[in-house]
Amino acid sequence: MYCKNCGQPLDDKSVFCTHCGTKKDVKKMDKRNNELFYSRLKENFNFSQETVVMSLKITGVALGIMVFLSLIISIGYFYLVKSYGFFTPKFKIFDVYNIFNLSLFNKMELIHYSSQTIRILILLLIPILSIFIGYKLFYRKSELISRSLLCIFNGTMISLLNIILAVFITDPRGSYLTFFNFANTLILLTLLSYLTSLLIDKDGKAVLDTYILKIIKPIVIVSSIFVFIVISYSVFYLKDFINLTFILGLIVLLPNILVYVFLFFFGSGIAIEELRMHIIGLRIGSELYGSFAFLTVFLYLAIILLVFNEYYKMYQKNKDGYSYKAIKSICTIALGNLLLSFYSRQVFEYMRIVNNNDRMYIGVSPINAFLITLLFLSVISFFVYLLKDHSIPRVIQTTLGDFKLIFYIIITIIIMLSVWFGFNTIDATIKYLFGI
Repeated sequence: MYCKNCGQPLDDKSVFCTHCGTKKDVKKMDKRNNELFYSRLKENFNFSQETVVMSLKITGVALGIMVFLSLIISIGYFYLVKSYGFFTPKFKIFDVYNIFNLSLFNKMELIHYSSQTIRILILLLIPILSIFIGYKLFYRKSELISRSLLCIFNGTMISLLNIILAVFITDPRGSYLTFFNFANTLILLTLLSYLTSLLIDKDGKAVLDTYILKIIKPIVIVSSIFVFIVISYSVFYLKDFINLTFILGLIVLLPNILVYVFLFFFGSGIAIEELRMHIIGLRIGSELYGSFAFLTVFLYLAIILLVFNEYYKMYQKNKDGYSYKAIKSICTIALGNLLLSFYSRQVFEYMRIVNNNDRMYIGVSPINAFLITLLFLSVISFFVYLLKDHSIPRVIQTTLGDFKLIFYIIITIIIMLSVWFGFNTIDATIKYLFGI
């Protein structure tokens, strides 16, 4: 509710406005709030010439950069494959178009392998970088610009152009002329446009210290530490098998690994068919190996404290608008995790020895990632609001502020021990299964 006199937000429990002292009129306030809500909704989807012009500029630049990067990557991949003598095909425009679509993670309908879905997250940098540059150059926040329509226009124009190109650019290896191609491109580019618009201020400058980024920042840091330690241990563990193919494969799959670990710390288990890694340990089939579970629980508690501290900082800076910002951050991050989990999930079909063909999934369930993120952040933000007047949040804030470096060093040690126990568990399991 908002004050009828000054228009400031009203506390539901108070009788008078805390800003100007005017007494609340519930009936008039409800009517005014409804009118204000619908007027803001109308403004958000207000069609204007400025919105269309800005959309054309952003789309043109983003599309040009996407095509250029796809061309560079396709040429580099072509000559890399050719130099190793795998095959010597002629370079075609379909190769560029293929990279362009793979960067958008549209499923390629191959003739004999339609069930295979291989998504390489490093290619997602193509649309992300392209859209960011387009918004950085031309996006300016204004009352005449509808951000929602702008994002929808951007996604729609590139999606339509992609379908039109699919009519003329064909290849025996497959086709992108499908409804899934259009819908997938539309949803992805619209969401990327919206998320990018949140990072640009009214003057067109990139804002990397928004409250949403601050919430996920500690999880990104811990995920990066975890991945670095795991890769270092893997290189040592597999030192006899290291070659150029291994190194290139590691570089290409590095973003996928980062995303899996990032979602893992939200509570989403990583699955490779029957092998599942949860926050409490490693599970193969119905067996639970929890020898290193206590370390993972400590690590998870550390992440909860870091996220709790960021939400408490948000509350301190904006007490009146905390609920709105908390809900917005929760929904945005949950939607982002849904997107990441969907575009990083691999599906392979393989032949079983006894039964029929079966499928193997690698990654995180999108629905689980979305729901668990909602639950995880909602609980933490609720406890921040519940304990806002208690001394516990202030103690956590002071401790993390004064000993942040030591805190991250402790987290690093816990990760190292956890990974060491984890690799030993996997090694023991393999020896047990194969009788080595």
